[in-house]
This record gives sequence, structure tokens and C-alpha cells, in this order.
Amino acid sequence: MGHHQNIGILYNVLVKELGLTHRKAVKVLQVITEALKQAIKDGTVFFGRDHGAVLVTLPLHDRNGENIAAIRVKLKSFFTETQESAVTRAVMIQKKLEELCTTGEELRR
Repeated sequence: MGHHQNIGILYNVLVKELGLTHRKAVKVLQVITEALKQAIKDGTVFFGRDHGAVLVTLPLHDRNGENIAAIRVKLKSFFTETQESAVTRAVMIQKKLEELCTTGEELRR
């Protein structure tokens, strides 16, 4: 599935299932896309909160430590959760994925 198809699916979820207007959905997609691009480009980690959950966007590395993709992890938040603890939990998922996908080619399969 290509990048544009993924964006289209996400757009449909935002509009049809979550009831966002076209304008709001486009704004959300721009923010998501920019965060993912930035994470791949320079390894920036993004953190956010959303209705009892935390969202962490971080890069996915190949076996040489190069950024090959970005992931966004949505985790159920707990009462005293800090940004640091949320990022730590997301990094555990990131590391597991990096063990499974050690090259960009493996991601495309």
C-alpha cells in the first residue's frame, strides 16, 4: 500500500468515523505527516496527549542506526504518567520493531 493510499485511509477515518470537517482533517494530517517526516529526517521525538492516551512519534532505525522510518505509538495513559515515562514505554516498542525490521527492504515486504 502506497503513502497516498495510507493518507486517504486515515483521512476517511478522521472524517467518516470521527466526524471531523474536511478542513480539520487536513490540518490533523499535516501535523501527523510533518512529525513523521521530522522523526525520519533528524530523529526528533514528538509527544502528545489525547483523551486518556499518550502519542509518541519516533524514528525507526536500521541495524546501522540510520533512520529508515517513523512510528507513532498510542498508549493508554495512567494517572501520574510523565512525558519521560511515556517515551520510555514507546522506546521499548521501538526497540522490538527494530529487532524485527533491520533494513528498509524488510519494511517494504
